[in-house]
Amino acid sequence: MKTAFWISFLFTLYVYLLYPIAIWCLAKMRPREPGGPHDLPASPRARVSVCIAARNEAACLAHKIDNLCAQDYPQELLEIIVASDGSTDQTLELLRADVRVTAVDCAPRGKAAAINSAVAAATGSILVLTDARQCLNRGAISALVDRLRDPTVGIVSGELIHLDPASNVEANIGLYWRYEKRIRRAESEHFSTVGATGALYAMRKADFVPLPLGTILDDFDAPMAVIKTGKRAVFESDARAYDILETNVANERRRKTRTLAGNWQSLIRNPWLLNPASNPVWWQYLSHKLGRLLVPFALIIMLATACNVASIPYQLFALMQVTFWGGALIGLAFPAMQRFRPIGLASMFLELNAAAVLGLLSFSFGRSGRLWNR
Repeated sequence: MKTAFWISFLFTLYVYLLYPIAIWCLAKMRPREPGGPHDLPASPRARVSVCIAARNEAACLAHKIDNLCAQDYPQELLEIIVASDGSTDQTLELLRADVRVTAVDCAPRGKAAAINSAVAAATGSILVLTDARQCLNRGAISALVDRLRDPTVGIVSGELIHLDPASNVEANIGLYWRYEKRIRRAESEHFSTVGATGALYAMRKADFVPLPLGTILDDFDAPMAVIKTGKRAVFESDARAYDILETNVANERRRKTRTLAGNWQSLIRNPWLLNPASNPVWWQYLSHKLGRLLVPFALIIMLATACNVASIPYQLFALMQVTFWGGALIGLAFPAMQRFRPIGLASMFLELNAAAVLGLLSFSFGRSGRLWNR
């Protein structure tokens, strides 16, 4: 019992505290990028294909296209390709009427298939993959392309900025998201991030590997196929995608569950992720991605063993755990209570770990494989 408790405790501590400290220290002591893209030799501007997979996005596509056409990247070197995956609204009509866009009409086979179709139609040597909903800052594409001047870089991930739906200014989305971004920056500075931000990332067309049908996380599987070749995925904070913060709790829970189901899918489909000889970011993947999927089970073991060890220190720890989870449940039952920081953090932690378990169940029973799920 005691051995199981300490293994679970140390594992959880490593995933959420020791690994972030270790990768931050490595980024400071052994950065792979002492300079930056401005230190690289100048090169001619590349032709860029912005690829968007869309289904029933007529309400936001016009604004997105205007936003892309306002980029500071030379417009004669920029093409916009939108693959409409069996849209039943006015998406296709809107695209065909806009001379600035190359429209690709696809049978409804899902987002991965639509991305493949958009890339197949691309004529640029650089691909920028983004969603229909988020707008980009004016220098986003230039910032992404600049990082790809480094031949060791294969993927450049932009930064997702959440906006408050009431004020349309950057939302304060809490400690966890800031913590997560710092880990990604540290991974990028040391060697490579694991995956990319789905709302905005770029790569060379020559590096793109067509996505298997039904892929849930294109922003993980596509970058990891490039990382497997030895190239790096880097984080670029000067390329930003702006999205409205989700205020519907049920929708946000479904998003988290689907994302974590996608992580399980990627692991099952790509066993090479567990092989350090095949995966250049093996340590980061185990610590940052797989570790997060396994922590919920470690927490369950920790609580069960602490409750069953007849020793005062273990019993006190069990009481602390029960109090923590009780506070989390109070926060979920009464959202206003989350304004109290300890309850808010406990509720967030419970939500994340519950989503990992639900994601596994969803993937196992095939409930995560819908063609489209916003």
